[in-house]
Amino acid sequence: MPKIYGLARIKMAGQLLRTKPGVTYRIGGLKRTMSVGHSVYGAFDTMVQGQIAFTVAKDAEHDQAFMRDFQGDITIEEDTGDAWVLPNACQVGDIQATDNDGGVSYTFEGDPMVRL
Repeated sequence: MPKIYGLARIKMAGQLLRTKPGVTYRIGGLKRTMSVGHSVYGAFDTMVQGQIAFTVAKDAEHDQAFMRDFQGDITIEEDTGDAWVLPNACQVGDIQATDNDGGVSYTFEGDPMVRL
């Protein structure tokens, strides 16, 4: 029976982040869109950025300023053996911290992901 994706490990600047369950990612790349009027005329491609969203367990050592200002590659390793890199990533959107073991939520976008 094949291994089902259950755990993700995220690395930034060579360090393993203490992420909580619920990591989501989009590999990005070309997105095909149909051109439609009174019939289908054809299709065109647009580029979609890669994206990863995750929550980090917050403690006194967690550096939110580093995360906010980070620009570089992010690696995600799945427990299935798959691994992806999000090249040229930077933080987008709001950074939200939640108490009661909620952690700090981040979303990064960059070039389309590359499989390792």
